Amino acid sequence: MSTKTIAGVTVPDTPVVTAAQALARDHMDDWSYNHVIRSWLLGFAIAEQMPPFAERDQELHAVAAILHDLGWVEKDMFMSSDKCFEVDGANAAKAFVERQPNLAEWDQHRKQLLWDAIALHTHPPVAMHKQPEVSATCFGILADFVGPAGIPGGALSDSAWKSIIHDFPRQGFKSGVIETMCGLCKNKPETTYKTFVSEFGDEMVDGYTSKGQRVFDIIQNTVDAD
Repeated sequence: MSTKTIAGVTVPDTPVVTAAQALARDHMDDWSYNHVIRSWLLGFAIAEQMPPFAERDQELHAVAAILHDLGWVEKDMFMSSDKCFEVDGANAAKAFVERQPNLAEWDQHRKQLLWDAIALHTHPPVAMHKQPEVSATCFGILADFVGPAGIPGGALSDSAWKSIIHDFPRQGFKSGVIETMCGLCKNKPETTYKTFVSEFGDEMVDGYTSKGQRVFDIIQNTVDAD
């Protein structure tokens, strides 16, 4: 498989990865695009230091990281009215690979791993225990929020972090994420209950409340059998 180096990180250079980058660039704001590219590069930098990830499907990992946030692209072809943004993103990525000319390279197992990597990227306690492609994708995305100190075992060096941040700056990242999460709570609140997105609604969106929709509330209201 052909490779190239971006911000000091060696990554796959294949038609499907190039097409994924183009799709993300066409549909994302600068801050959001930089986030997904950083997530890709950070994930690869981490994987280089973690032996369990050595044999992962690197092309799949790249596509998952690059396309993982298509589901939060507001008022676009990827966002549904009734699904959480993680599922929308997973569906969009699967549809993307199914449009590629070499579809035979993406069998059902490979497409399912891609779907899982995106759908579970906000659930580290689950994703970290799944296949290497799913775990590595989650590690890279998490790293963009927590930095080197938040990645166990020193798997992400300060030098790798600084090189990636230099080439793909973080300007507008924090405010962009907050605005996006609040937008989901305003525009399709039913898809945010029981997810971390609801925390933004409870704290920052007038009229929004997850109370009554939480798992805690469901269990509290469960009727015991006679």
